[in-house]
Amino acid sequence: LDWRPRAPLPTVAAPSLPPPRSGDAAAARGRCVRIPTRSQPVYDGWLMLDPSGQPMCRMAAKRGRWYLAKGLASLLPEGDPLAAQAPGRTIRLHFEPGGPGNAAEPWLLAGKRNACVGCGGEAGGGGE
Repeated sequence: LDWRPRAPLPTVAAPSLPPPRSGDAAAARGRCVRIPTRSQPVYDGWLMLDPSGQPMCRMAAKRGRWYLAKGLASLLPEGDPLAAQAPGRTIRLHFEPGGPGNAAEPWLLAGKRNACVGCGGEAGGGGE
């Protein structure tokens, strides 16, 4: 290996950036851009149980309804003790799954609140 210092690299001018697009004009001037609020909740909180009643995962309502429509699961009634964590949104599979899902991760099985990270409010559509 040659440990002698090398000649410095030549300096190259940085390319100029293109002007901002018309939609980015507010951002280019340093103004705040209002982001629309969500029309649907982020966390639906449906709970999936295996046939023995062990929690497997939380899922979106669309996926829960898919399991019900295909006849792969049944919706537990609100009075059922297994449905206490998510009343009206707990399904139980009719078949033995290939694995335990998220059973080893309690944080993934815990219910999540649909709350604003800025103010903590749960009302949707406020924009603040």
